[in-house]
Amino acid sequence: MGQNIKDFKSWQKINEDSYFGWIGDLLSAVTGEDTPVKPDEAKPEEKKTDKEVKTAPIKREPAEKKEYSDKIKQISDKLGDPKKITTVDPDSTLFIALDLNKPENIQLYANICQEWIDIRKPLAAKVDDPISGEDFAEAAAYVYRNSGVYVPPQLVLAQATLEGGFAKTRNKPIDTKNIFNVGNTDDGSIKSFDAKGNAIPGGDARATWKGGIIAYFNLLANRYLVPGKRTADDLVLGEFVNVHGNRYASSKEYEKGLLNLIDDINTRVVA
Repeated sequence: MGQNIKDFKSWQKINEDSYFGWIGDLLSAVTGEDTPVKPDEAKPEEKKTDKEVKTAPIKREPAEKKEYSDKIKQISDKLGDPKKITTVDPDSTLFIALDLNKPENIQLYANICQEWIDIRKPLAAKVDDPISGEDFAEAAAYVYRNSGVYVPPQLVLAQATLEGGFAKTRNKPIDTKNIFNVGNTDDGSIKSFDAKGNAIPGGDARATWKGGIIAYFNLLANRYLVPGKRTADDLVLGEFVNVHGNRYASSKEYEKGLLNLIDDINTRVVA
């Protein structure tokens, strides 16, 4: 492309006929659960690498056709790289695929995340060291460059919202600066992460928002969106399980909650 997307609204200029124009007026609030649910955590005794694990056949429901479905596909065709992006279905109507080797696409990723943050107005965006869309885009680009795993922004934002990380009041993911609840399990275990994404005790003074975000992207890249094993579409249309068969969250309604939020994000922000 070669065009520099300086702000979110200028995305309209990428396409000559503005077919992919972003919606102008966003509602001030969206539906979605602020109550966090608990993700799984890799068990220390697991010695097999993810590449050695034979995953079960994927069972999933077809994606429901939406008004934005064609636009999502067209955006991916224009800005993605199907030869490199294998963690989103090539014909996905839920997730946009962005080649994050291009700076303008990283900026677009950041702008999408920031738009959703502005809509949700979470507590984590109002503190002294607030989260921003750039935090998510930087982590996404880093993982993409180093592992080849692309994590779509709609999935990231839906999980952060459903896990309670975008809540307006204090809760466990807010208090631990661990907005995706990585390692916060049903048995009461809580974790935080330092600036490099290393696990530390929950609520430790060294905890950073960025560290929690890095830990989440690493977890998805290593155990959930392993190329050739699972796509983002598989996780939300089937079961959100890792290559070992462990669920990210214990709730059986988790996938439905994610789909509802992805629908909101696509309708109000992306397409």
